[in-house]
Amino acid sequence: MLPIEHHHRSRNKFRFDRKQFSIRQNAEAPHPGSHIETGGSQMEFALQEVTRTFNFDVNGLGPAKSNVVKILDSIEKDTIAVYNPDDEDAFQPVWNDEGELLLHERATLEVNIADWLCAACQRMRLDNESDVNREGRTDRTLAWYENDSRKTLFNVNSMLQPPGPAAFTGEVVLTTGATDLLEAEDGTGSGKFCWVVAHELVHVIEAMRVIVPAFMDWETYWSVALQNGVAGNSAVEIATHESLFLDEYGSENELAMVKQYWPSHADAWFSAYYETD
Repeated sequence: MLPIEHHHRSRNKFRFDRKQFSIRQNAEAPHPGSHIETGGSQMEFALQEVTRTFNFDVNGLGPAKSNVVKILDSIEKDTIAVYNPDDEDAFQPVWNDEGELLLHERATLEVNIADWLCAACQRMRLDNESDVNREGRTDRTLAWYENDSRKTLFNVNSMLQPPGPAAFTGEVVLTTGATDLLEAEDGTGSGKFCWVVAHELVHVIEAMRVIVPAFMDWETYWSVALQNGVAGNSAVEIATHESLFLDEYGSENELAMVKQYWPSHADAWFSAYYETD
């Protein structure tokens, strides 16, 4: 297991004023800005110890920050089951007797969501000029979650070992259309905004299933669970499959997935956003 320095909270609440944990791994291509510690002569640089500290940064949200913090603090599910780094069958499909795919049957390692969320997402920010031409964005786009796990963790379309979690980045971006919801005069704006943010946070939490194991023990995860890249596509497909369910907008599937984490609030937020009774 990689050495991880946890900073435990006195309550199961998210903290943004201090960093969550540090992760060290051997890597040849460190993330820009990472601290590098090397030993031996100057020519011995094949293996380097990379130390990178992660946190979940919401400081770029302006007035919407307090609303986002309340949404995070209202998550009612403490843990999520992630895949085990040393399970060689982690990404083998499992079917029940009716022929239905049991998507996360082999995800059995419970981790604390508040402790590990920053592994899958390091910041939530407002959009800017660089996001204007983002692929897939339309005039109706309110927010999105994206990460570079295909390149940094799973190396899709290549059998070379990727740089690993020290190079991973993930973020949620809110557009002005999302934050403008808070200004609605009919009293529904807060609920609509909560739904938008909660939807994206479910994307993050579900992505933790395949991302967190890389932070727990990267070398084992790559060589055993991911089978030196052979199972990389399967891991990506699992994450994509989950996203497709969540992105059935206005459906029972979308409501059920958000309700896993906010059972006391999801119905009201859903009704406010989709203007249903």
